[in-house]
Amino acid sequence: VAAEKLKNTPVAPISPSAPPASPGGAANPGGGSDSGSDPGTGGGQTGGGGSTGGGGGSATNIGPGWFCPTGPHSAPFSDTWGAPRSGGRRHQGVDMIGAMGTPLYAVVDGVAQAKSNNLGGITIWFTGTDGNKYYYAHLDRYGQLGSVAKGTVIGYIGQTGNARFSVPHLHFEIHPGGGAAVNPTSTARAHCPSAG
Repeated sequence: VAAEKLKNTPVAPISPSAPPASPGGAANPGGGSDSGSDPGTGGGQTGGGGSTGGGGGSATNIGPGWFCPTGPHSAPFSDTWGAPRSGGRRHQGVDMIGAMGTPLYAVVDGVAQAKSNNLGGITIWFTGTDGNKYYYAHLDRYGQLGSVAKGTVIGYIGQTGNARFSVPHLHFEIHPGGGAAVNPTSTARAHCPSAG
């Protein structure tokens, strides 16, 4: 019931407020970047950027109908976009901390595709009907996959990939138009009850 109520709650659009793009500025398809920056290949991983680039900017094509990836559940976060990571990578997402097994939701209508990789562990590449791609990493397990409606449970917070050295959390990325990742923090703050 709370999820249904949240799903129908209008929210204000967000404004861009992120650091500039890292040097290089373009995605590194299938290469050494660790960002999930090539959504078409499903090779997304957490972290990313460095000298290979990343998106910078923030998500501006997010409308009022967007649904928080952690729904009504508490999942504190802060803006760690661009923070250094192992191997010279830079963080290209927002880490939403939550209890193991917390449900994760489709942020818009779209298609959820199961993927996995060394750093992200169990992951989902989500292609939204809004024209954006979304990356969910460190899942414990999958929920409903394939074509889903906004607000459908598609996975559960976990500690897979390099998160096994950390706390259970969702690493979440937004790729406007399917391109390079942008800082998702302002979008998460505008749409999630556990605003960081």
